[in-house]
Amino acid sequence: MRASVLSRIAVSKFAALALVATMVMVVGCVVEVVDDDPPGPTGGSSMVDVRWYTSNQSSLTYNITTAAQLAGLAQLVNEGNSFSNRTVVLRNSISLLSYGPMNNSFNDGRGWIPIGTDGKPFSGIFDGGDHIISGLYINNNTRNFVGLFGDISGGVVKNLGIANGQVTGRANNGGLVGRVTGAGSSITDCWFSGTVTGNAESTGGLAGVLAGGGTISRSLSEAVVSGISLVGGLVGRLADGGTAVNNSYATGNVSGGRAVGGLVGETRGASIVSNCYAINNVVSTASYVGGLVGETWDGSITNSAALNPNIGAVGAYGRARGENSGAIVNTVAFIDMMFDDLPTAWNNEARNGTDITADEIYDDPTIGNRFRESNGWTVVPGYLPGLFGEPVEMPAHLQ
Repeated sequence: MRASVLSRIAVSKFAALALVATMVMVVGCVVEVVDDDPPGPTGGSSMVDVRWYTSNQSSLTYNITTAAQLAGLAQLVNEGNSFSNRTVVLRNSISLLSYGPMNNSFNDGRGWIPIGTDGKPFSGIFDGGDHIISGLYINNNTRNFVGLFGDISGGVVKNLGIANGQVTGRANNGGLVGRVTGAGSSITDCWFSGTVTGNAESTGGLAGVLAGGGTISRSLSEAVVSGISLVGGLVGRLADGGTAVNNSYATGNVSGGRAVGGLVGETRGASIVSNCYAINNVVSTASYVGGLVGETWDGSITNSAALNPNIGAVGAYGRARGENSGAIVNTVAFIDMMFDDLPTAWNNEARNGTDITADEIYDDPTIGNRFRESNGWTVVPGYLPGLFGEPVEMPAHLQ
């Protein structure tokens, strides 16, 4: 397998790290990050800093440099300040380890408090500045809208990576955001690595739910994702309202019950998946399972590739998607994909896409011009198309 996102920290555009403060060991890599002073045994007000906002509430742009200031953003938004028409910029990489299991006094040991929740969303622009947030930990299986951000409505998150996150919630869970909704809402140039676990519906590696005209583009998830229903490697559910996921991919294994997809668990209405691929194992204890999308309700899959090694399900499954409704256009699927770890014949093109061989994938890094440099992809012969300037190492099952 190719080097993970974590090793890319030192060589990609996200390598512009401020070389100060804490050094965090991550899968054999040393990552320089900025962090607050460690909290005392009882945590306290040093864990949350809102002075960057209260000292100049009329500003249109705010800079964040510490974990406590990011926690302050969560507090402000969760109190009802949506930051609409305002921009928050992350000026360096930070660690959230102090908000994790090492500090049970913060949030009763449940970890990070998401930025925004149902009824009190974040509606501004958050620019990660090509920096990385490490050490995100959330363990709250009774809370909905869980992720670094809980709920975004009409807001934007861009240029942000989250490394080695551990996110567990109830419904609407994602590594980056629980729910994204509203026209103009977007996630762009973002990635997440780690684990995401849901205890109800709508769980995704990057986002739990994308609804109401929201979009995700040029983003990826390396998360291992598990949930109950509507589970996807990148997004759990695309709801009604013209939502779209484009020029993105997922690599981490996905498991769950009904409606499980390597990229998206369920699509509805006019939702669109385009110029995307998945290379993960996808396994379900129920029905509606696909290498790209588990269950489609009129949504379309276009110019995409299901490159998974294996899918498993009880019923209603396919290489590309597990349900026939909606359009599937110019989409290919790995000819030797297995079912329940056994070779199988795939004879329903409406669910399985058009055959593509490992040799064809190896010889053409654009995979039939579906993944172009003009859309942000890095294409190198012998590799899969990648984002952020780095191609993806060809996985074993495609070699």
